[in-house]
Amino acid sequence: MIKKFSEAVVCEQQSSTHVTLQITIEPDLFWFQGHFDTFPLLAGVAQIDWVMHYFAQYIRDDLQFNGIQQVKFQQPIVPNDVITLTLDAPSDTLLTFEFKADATKSKGKIRLKPKG
Repeated sequence: MIKKFSEAVVCEQQSSTHVTLQITIEPDLFWFQGHFDTFPLLAGVAQIDWVMHYFAQYIRDDLQFNGIQQVKFQQPIVPNDVITLTLDAPSDTLLTFEFKADATKSKGKIRLKPKG
C-alpha cells in the first residue's frame, strides 16, 4: 500500500484556527520513491500537500488552496525526522504553516478560497 501521509501523527494543540502536530516522517512514504535514491527528502510539493491535508483534517474542510503567497524551504525534511507542523488560519483567506525540528525546515503563507 502506498502511503502519502504519515500515520505517526500526534495532535499536540488544536483550536478552531490553529493546530500543532508532531509527525514522524516514515521512510516508506510514497514521496521518497525515487526522490532521491541517494538522499531521500520530502519535496516542497509534498509539504504543501501535507499542509492542505492536515488543514482540512484538523481545522476547516470548507476551504481550499488558492495559491502560494510566500514560501521558504530552509532545510530538507528526511526519513525518520520528527517534526512539528504548526498551522494557523487567522482568516478565511490565509493559512500560515511552519515545519520545524531543531530549526525551521520550511514555512509559508497560502491563500485560501471557498470550495466549490
